[in-house]
Amino acid sequence: MKGYVRAGWSRPLLWALVVSLSVLGGFQAFAARDGERTVTLSRLEGQAFAAAGKNGPWQSLKLGDGVVQGHFVKTTESSRAELKLPDGGVVRLAPNTKLRLSHLYFPTRNKTKQFEAKLFIGRLWAKVRKLAGADSYYNVATTTAVAGVRGTAFQVNFAGEGQDSLFKVYEGKVAVKGVPAQVPGPRQVTGRPQEVPGPQEVPGPREVTVEEWERIVSSWQYIRVSPTGTASEPVGIDPTADSAEDEFTAWNLELDRIPLPEPGGDDAPAATPETPAQQPAEQPGQESGKPDEPESVVPPIRAE
Repeated sequence: MKGYVRAGWSRPLLWALVVSLSVLGGFQAFAARDGERTVTLSRLEGQAFAAAGKNGPWQSLKLGDGVVQGHFVKTTESSRAELKLPDGGVVRLAPNTKLRLSHLYFPTRNKTKQFEAKLFIGRLWAKVRKLAGADSYYNVATTTAVAGVRGTAFQVNFAGEGQDSLFKVYEGKVAVKGVPAQVPGPRQVTGRPQEVPGPQEVPGPREVTVEEWERIVSSWQYIRVSPTGTASEPVGIDPTADSAEDEFTAWNLELDRIPLPEPGGDDAPAATPETPAQQPAEQPGQESGKPDEPESVVPPIRAE
């Protein structure tokens, strides 16, 4: 009888163990195959780490490892890393950089592409594949600004909390919007009652134009956003100095095969106080006039 009871109890327990392992294995396999929300470490020089939380614990990454939506990635000093998106686009990290993959969604059943990342410190280079579909977007944010694109190559530099954000565009267009600093709530006053001032005249509502909140930065331009969320006007980049003086920029330009613009060409930087435009010779019979404004191709910006 004892043998029978032992066998009777061991068989259900064995089946329960098998089923449990199968279910767990199935979830693990599903997570491993979920390329819709995973990026892959495709290039590494030095060391890179990933973690589920902002402060770790950090796991060392090797080539071919996947990092899922919501996780953090960081590089160490003298290290560079490249993350490949499911659609073939890439995000490259300079040394001493930390970011969070806030949102990833690249379904194979349609053309929707959704990417959001937050840069906490360091430098990031993004090579974005052209987006299609009304639900597609590609946003990179710091604590002071957020940039949205549809298909371009750009760089974000951020020294950390309380510092300016620098956005540099090398292909296409980027829409940059400042994120205002957090305004503290009303201060609680305790103690004896105090006199409350009477009503004061409040300015009426006024129309707020898009230009006050958003800047369109074109190829070979950069824009700076202050810690309070105030954006400067776009400024032209000196292509020769930019690539010669900055190893990270030169590395990315070479990897993405982005040529330096020809002086006076269509892709030359726009006229700014720092980089005055080089006007081509006017052809006989050609009328000079103000060119049409380029149509914005960037999506609405979603703050994290």
